[in-house]
Amino acid sequence: MKALEVTGWACLNFLVLLPAGHAVAGEEAALSFNLDLTGSTALLPSNDEDPAPEIEITPWQFELRSPEDGSWFDAVMLGALADEPANAPPADAANGGKGDLAEQATNPVAPIVQFQLQNTFTPESYATDGYANSFVVQPVIPVAPIGSFPRSIWRPTIPIVTTPDQDNGTSGTTGLGDISLLGGPVFDFDWGFVVVGPAITIPSATDARLGARQWELGPVVGPIITSVPKTQFGALLFNKWGLGGAGEQYTNSFYMQPILNLHLEDGWYHGLSDYIWSHNWETDDTYIPLSWRVGRVFAIGEQQVNIAVSPYYNVGDDVPGQGQWGVKLSVTLLFPQ
Repeated sequence: MKALEVTGWACLNFLVLLPAGHAVAGEEAALSFNLDLTGSTALLPSNDEDPAPEIEITPWQFELRSPEDGSWFDAVMLGALADEPANAPPADAANGGKGDLAEQATNPVAPIVQFQLQNTFTPESYATDGYANSFVVQPVIPVAPIGSFPRSIWRPTIPIVTTPDQDNGTSGTTGLGDISLLGGPVFDFDWGFVVVGPAITIPSATDARLGARQWELGPVVGPIITSVPKTQFGALLFNKWGLGGAGEQYTNSFYMQPILNLHLEDGWYHGLSDYIWSHNWETDDTYIPLSWRVGRVFAIGEQQVNIAVSPYYNVGDDVPGQGQWGVKLSVTLLFPQ
């Protein structure tokens, strides 16, 4: 066997038929061989007396030329069914890996470093006069497996909140809200992932109107199904109980972040937004900000970003102080490994 350097655009298996009476490097007229058309080498049958033929590649045809007399033979490509080599780029590499990266960007437990900036503007809230606004900084921090401990994902949320004046005479304010932490170890399955861990609220609010004024703690579990192509669905489910502090009463609330993402071409996607639905067990109030999100993952220079817009409307109870409708703009810097 002799090696022949070739260049091109794919890794293919070919069956080549040559005109009757012709042979390549002493072999039979019909032969099959593999071509690695990515700049490495292709192996063709040859012997010590006859050098291997030269090959010219175009996207849909190629030709073999005898090195002895320079004659050309038309070659018929009957199949292109090769496996990719182990070190080949992913199938989505042709468009810069946007599809794969977009799916990671919308998967809450994907092992990709993210720095999220979200601003939610709420023109109308229940039993209030004026607008509300929430600016959130949310890094996403994946942690690699340590020994027998599986990989994990952690999402701290740091909010800057503006509340409107309330009808009961309480004035609005702006400041730091309660910092929360959500995450835990991630378990991989054939159909998707499950995250199990703690949900924690840190009483960091700079004003009593901006937080619960007590530590909150509870479990989180999140099954996410990714076995359907271009689709992710599932939910993050958690309950938090107040541990006491400066708050007037212990808190006890259930939260759910529904997940439904449908991915399109060129990094575009749409689906349910990442608003948190909640039910307060103490007051029996339910808050459901129903929302649909449209976004795209693309590059600005060398930086990959995820930008999405998601309007919402509450279809739950009229909870005083909660937003009735609004819109969120999310800009996320992505740092794929």
